[in-house]
Amino acid sequence: MKRIAFLAMLFALTTAMATAAIAADLSIHIVFDVETDSTRFVQGEPVAVSVVVSSPAAMNAHYENIASGRDATKVPSVTLGSPAEPWVDSVKFTLLDSNGAVVPIRIYPNPVKENVVAIGAETFAEARFFIDPEESKRLKEGNYSIRARVKDVESDPLTLRVVKEGLAEPISRYVKFGRYHLLRGEFQKAAGYAYKVLAVDAHSLKGLDLLGDAFIGLGRYKEAYETFYNAIREYIRQYPPSKNPSLQANPPDLFFEKKNKAKRMLTQPAKRAP
Repeated sequence: MKRIAFLAMLFALTTAMATAAIAADLSIHIVFDVETDSTRFVQGEPVAVSVVVSSPAAMNAHYENIASGRDATKVPSVTLGSPAEPWVDSVKFTLLDSNGAVVPIRIYPNPVKENVVAIGAETFAEARFFIDPEESKRLKEGNYSIRARVKDVESDPLTLRVVKEGLAEPISRYVKFGRYHLLRGEFQKAAGYAYKVLAVDAHSLKGLDLLGDAFIGLGRYKEAYETFYNAIREYIRQYPPSKNPSLQANPPDLFFEKKNKAKRMLTQPAKRAP
């Protein structure tokens, strides 16, 4: 009996150490949707964040193996999720108000293609999560901090500023709703909000960007190509060439990448719009 009890204790200790080691191998980074580019949200606006989980330990081991001539592929990896449980379900969030009190709110993930992910030297896990408009209506004015957690590892806080409903600028609000629907795969709705942006400001770069993304999602690649081409021309019109090269503002590379992607997709069969 003593031997059995000892083995059970040893197994429990080994499991606890393994869990701690796995947790220590992870790093979590959380940011707002980069193309919305805002930390300020009005009550009732959707909030989108991206969470990236990586393994610094695996990366370090990979480069140490390269430096020492060992097999660079033999590095530790961390597996998240299971065939029955998507890995995004292991990401937990805490929302704190300015006084440090926990605010109960649902932050839900976009569906993912693969339930199980292996995080190693050259692989990471990334997913988007949302606070939907009905949930954000319940948030009072003020500053909040959002933290993402996987196992025992927590991200740095992300500051969320919430202001009273009715203070929204039309273009900012339309862009946020448009990006929300775009990221959820609701491309027709996203296009509708892009048209609303352009109705307010026909020269809006964010409106053109949103519309081009929506067209790509809808499989309307010719229109996407033309939209991103127009976005590049519009950028040059707003930021004309400077005689001083150091002051020259070039159109964002992302516009060129998206335009080229749309051009490539033109050779493939078009998708039907939902």
